[in-house]
Amino acid sequence: MSTAVCKVENAHPAAIWCLDYRKGHLLTADAGNNVKVWNWDEEHSLMAPIMGTKASVHMLGINACQLCLAKDTSGARAMTLGLDGYVRSFSLNPDAPDALCASQESLMENLPAYNSCSETTRDCGWTLCVDVTGKAIIGTKKGGVRVVELPKKAGDTATELQSLQTPLASVRCAALAQTGLLALGGADGQVVVFEQGDSSWVRKFSTAAHNVTVRALCFSADNTRLLTAADNGVGVIFDSHDGAVVATLNGHRSSIYSCAWSPNGQYIATGDATGQVIIWDASNGDMLASIEDGTKGVWGLTFTESSERIIVADGAGYIRVHAVVV
Repeated sequence: MSTAVCKVENAHPAAIWCLDYRKGHLLTADAGNNVKVWNWDEEHSLMAPIMGTKASVHMLGINACQLCLAKDTSGARAMTLGLDGYVRSFSLNPDAPDALCASQESLMENLPAYNSCSETTRDCGWTLCVDVTGKAIIGTKKGGVRVVELPKKAGDTATELQSLQTPLASVRCAALAQTGLLALGGADGQVVVFEQGDSSWVRKFSTAAHNVTVRALCFSADNTRLLTAADNGVGVIFDSHDGAVVATLNGHRSSIYSCAWSPNGQYIATGDATGQVIIWDASNGDMLASIEDGTKGVWGLTFTESSERIIVADGAGYIRVHAVVV
């Protein structure tokens, strides 16, 4: 079983569609275009807001978000990708002109931005990863991938470094491993893995992982395994180097929207459209615990550094933190 140790009701005024967690900082973004950063104090089980936008910074909702933490707070940033196709970058330094907590009037004037929509094909970004150097890797609605050097400040032009072709009809999710592997999940159920070469990304393998849309992907902490989760409520663990199936996760009653692998490598967590979260044994795919504390879809979840807590964000705008007890 798993016990809730913290709950933030109405953390967002709309459904939380994405989250990212790094070193005690939690980034959340919602369907109403609101962005917030929180501090998680695991010792005292407290989730406290640090900063957030005071008005919408996208149109149509925010589909993906990621934190880019530097050695000091002055260089840390948050990045978001909206359904309007724009990637926006915010500073976590409250004194910066493009700070996440700035007023709407000054923020929009000073915000670095990149329009991912192609002028010719109108193919827009759908999912976002950011590598250790700050480059954005954007998967698009029509199955493409763009590697982009984002602008450093408002008015600068982004540099598109590489464009990848994939066999996917549409890229619906992406995950990036520190070892230089990029996994993409498609609306047609396929999964494609690219490997970073000396100067570009090259395709490593592809597999028909599911026969329905792949909603979420994540790598294990040692990057040797890849987890995929799909609309049929099934998760699959692959060997990330050759695509061999290691285990299959069966237990959800509806579409799986999110997944995470614990830092210690022992656990997997998945969240579905009904609000259920399941914890699995990562070594063999056995179900260890089921959490049914929510009623809305779990679009984002993550383990903390200790692997003893799971942070869950859902369609009701709630943030919940559960202790892992198996």
